[in-house]
Amino acid sequence: MVLSGPWWERILQGIKRTPMPGGDRSLAQPIPVQLGIPLNEYLEDLRIYTSARIAAYEELVAYGARRVALEHAGLALGRAMIGDGPVTDSMRRDLVGVMRSAILGTRVDMQQLLQVSLGEVVEYEAWAAGEFQDVWASYRTQLAGLPPWQVPPVGGFAHAVRATDPNWYLQGFTSSMDERTMLAARDRILSAYLTGESVESLTRSLRVGLRKTVVDHQRLARTSLHRVAREYQKETYAQNSVVEREKYIATLDSATCPVCGNYDGKKYALGEGPVVPVHDNCRCTYAPITLSVREILGMPPPEDEDEDHRRVRASMDGKVPVSTTWPDWLARKEAQTPGFARDILGPTRYDAWVAGELKLGALTRGGKQRTLAQLGLTR
Repeated sequence: MVLSGPWWERILQGIKRTPMPGGDRSLAQPIPVQLGIPLNEYLEDLRIYTSARIAAYEELVAYGARRVALEHAGLALGRAMIGDGPVTDSMRRDLVGVMRSAILGTRVDMQQLLQVSLGEVVEYEAWAAGEFQDVWASYRTQLAGLPPWQVPPVGGFAHAVRATDPNWYLQGFTSSMDERTMLAARDRILSAYLTGESVESLTRSLRVGLRKTVVDHQRLARTSLHRVAREYQKETYAQNSVVEREKYIATLDSATCPVCGNYDGKKYALGEGPVVPVHDNCRCTYAPITLSVREILGMPPPEDEDEDHRRVRASMDGKVPVSTTWPDWLARKEAQTPGFARDILGPTRYDAWVAGELKLGALTRGGKQRTLAQLGLTR
């Protein structure tokens, strides 16, 4: 199959790259100063804004991956639907060949889809780095002692991504996934032949199995792109000495898992925090924590300085105080809408939390969610 159609054209076009809203770029005064907010808050908002845009692109590519998988699965199922009665030995051999061709074709198209998309994500991360650079440059027009903000080259990094060990993010995953799918399909077809199962029943069964494969491809697309975006982000931060640390940013909504939620707001030395994506379909990111302008210029802070008094962060309900962590936010949502956290925590954990027998921080350990037995919640 040749990749084509409106969805493919939309992927090739990428995301419309517009500047982050806020501030007048024609003024010499820095945008954060114009808006009356601290520099680090603006950089954090910018990181969240660009990550949301990249997540939208990841979702678009995941849709494309779904289309690729469905096209090839349709070819295989179309062949399987020919004929009626029990599955014969010749049909069993033919179907295995058809399934193998469909799976191999899916792999080729998926690799082409992701290769193009990876380049787009790297370019978008470079655009985000350029936004940081513009904001920093607006400070440098007034404070010449500030060092410049460095942006890693797009082409060199994209080439490095493609030249990386394929087991890192793409081919190893697709190969093992396709092998699993092929073995499962072969065993299923053999079982149908040995038991005298009808072609109609086998076809229904294969459709269910291929549907799971489609979901695997969507997850692969989202996670691979997110990982590459994070690698470029790390390289950007590492090249700028003004980035002191980085802050883990989880999404404050009903789809955030306890693992990511318990990392939310924690600060780490560059590259020493949890590896993002933490899990498949993870949406978390890191915001840079820069040295303050006073620190860079060697100026003592004013005695009454309080940078957090008006800072905010995004959530599914709009802006909330920057000091709000996932446990704080979830507790507030539960107070507003009793039962809100039940689907997130699960009924047993939820009941224990509401009863005061369990703290949210205890839900995870070492980057993994603890089982009910480990939490002492089994009867």
